[in-house]
Amino acid sequence: MQSFRRVRATHRRLSALVRFTHPTLVLLLLGGNFIPAAEIRLLDRDPAGHGLLCASQGKTILMVAGTPEQMGTAHGTLLKEPARKLTERVLYLVGSVDSLDSGVWALERMEEIQRRTLPHTPKRFLVECDAFSRAAGISQRDGRFANLFPERFHCTGVAVRGKASKDGRILHARVLDYMRDINLQRWATVTVFMPEGRNKWVTLGYAGFVGTVTAMNEKGLAVGEMGGRGEGDWDGMPMTFLLRDVMERASTVEEALEILRKTPRTCEYYYVFSDKTRNMAGVHCDPRQMTVLRPGEQHPRLPLVPEDTVMVSGEDRAKVLSERLQAHYGKIDVATLIEIIKRPVAMDSNLHDAIFTAETQEMWFADAGKQTVACDEPYAHFSLAELIGFYEKNAVKKAEEESAEAYGNRVQVTLRQLRTEYSKFPLFSDSEQEVDGESDDHEEQWIRTCKKTVVALLETADSPEKHRILSDAFTEALTESDRFRFFEYYIVWRAHRLICVAPPKDKKALFQLANKIDNRRKVAMPRDVRGELCAMTIELLLELVEYEDPAMFNPRKGEYWVNWTKWKAFRDWLDRNRERIVFDEKKKQFVVPTPE
Repeated sequence: MQSFRRVRATHRRLSALVRFTHPTLVLLLLGGNFIPAAEIRLLDRDPAGHGLLCASQGKTILMVAGTPEQMGTAHGTLLKEPARKLTERVLYLVGSVDSLDSGVWALERMEEIQRRTLPHTPKRFLVECDAFSRAAGISQRDGRFANLFPERFHCTGVAVRGKASKDGRILHARVLDYMRDINLQRWATVTVFMPEGRNKWVTLGYAGFVGTVTAMNEKGLAVGEMGGRGEGDWDGMPMTFLLRDVMERASTVEEALEILRKTPRTCEYYYVFSDKTRNMAGVHCDPRQMTVLRPGEQHPRLPLVPEDTVMVSGEDRAKVLSERLQAHYGKIDVATLIEIIKRPVAMDSNLHDAIFTAETQEMWFADAGKQTVACDEPYAHFSLAELIGFYEKNAVKKAEEESAEAYGNRVQVTLRQLRTEYSKFPLFSDSEQEVDGESDDHEEQWIRTCKKTVVALLETADSPEKHRILSDAFTEALTESDRFRFFEYYIVWRAHRLICVAPPKDKKALFQLANKIDNRRKVAMPRDVRGELCAMTIELLLELVEYEDPAMFNPRKGEYWVNWTKWKAFRDWLDRNRERIVFDEKKKQFVVPTPE
């Protein structure tokens, strides 16, 4: 009941906001120190190869790429539960309160919005939205309605730029005041969209939201939206899809303005655009008119707008904002701007704040806490270029993906070819003594062939199942000839270099693979190969299980294989405890017994 009352109170404040307030927007040319992006952790992959779910600095990051169908499916697959919960809360909890206050059933109103906006909505957005709904287990109606919901209620915001910076660079800030009381921030998501044939871009949004109100693209164009009046003017493209269209097609402020002019619009909205050329504009538009404010342009409804500044705001907040900008003029950087947009510029409903530098494609942002507004929370920092680079490095493209069955067939064909090559010459005798004469050249040829072949197979073993297939195939081959010891050597050599970037589920496969190789160490093989193989296998196992017996050398200090006694101590420990080392699926790490 208390939650219901909070939602109702929030709805009334938002309704009053729509009727009586104006949003806050500012642009300033700012200088900010570069903050290196933190480590990005890969949490999950879209099985079809069109998305990644990641985390960094306490934020959820979704990356999707491909066609609208592929991106929507990846979105729904990777954020199924969060998206379902958010959709239910927005449509049914908030919708119920709205129904009581307005006397009109909320879903009927949403149906009207969909009917009137549908002729103006690009088909690609509907295809993506519907694909998301199917993958997330949400009805098509609910998926669409949740993405149209911003047409009902409007937020406030702030964006700034100007000569007020230390070095003249552009910086664009935005404040989102919207439904903090219903805990939307719980499902906050940084989403990177990489549609085929269009601009890549990032939005600060929420699980299941395929439009945008706060965004920046790879061309260096940034936008923040603020809502006004005009509820009921729905014969146009939905605002969130309109801004997405701008992000995917425009490269500059002027191109963005042209798209706005030519597109049928809904309701009343305010925007601030900035781009990497240091151009900027404030925009006020509704379905009938569009007003553009250029840098330093004054307006009767605004307090003093400083030079090189675009500012749109409502009364008291605008006055405070103007005073703060003047007080810090010429000294504003990222940290200063973060202070400038704090309350009362931000409101009690402050859901997220964002600051963009279009020139460097960086963004700083904060989400509201459970009991705190966004402007009082720590800021995270990301680079769009780095996020795109991370995806390109880690994503498995469907067109390049090989099935496990096809991979297994390729492994067997490769082994047959190597057996044929091997049959042409002897390499080592059973007594581990090298064969003299012409075998030297054959040995070099054999080593080169093995190395090239194994590296190629390992580089395409991109799943635990393929690791298992490769391991089983090599284990079988090793029973036929010790010459295949070189396979083991290069398996471990390559696996050791992959371990730092392997997802947790692949670490388990690597551990099992290293164990299989290690268990065959007693089979006769050339002494130098056996020594190096044992050393590399144990090094891999040590990194996987984080063995830290004080009696053993510490790999973090670089003391590798300096003492045979210490090597044997670990070997004995591993033999005693191998079965006790288990992989904790929940913690995504190995649980290791205390060294005996």
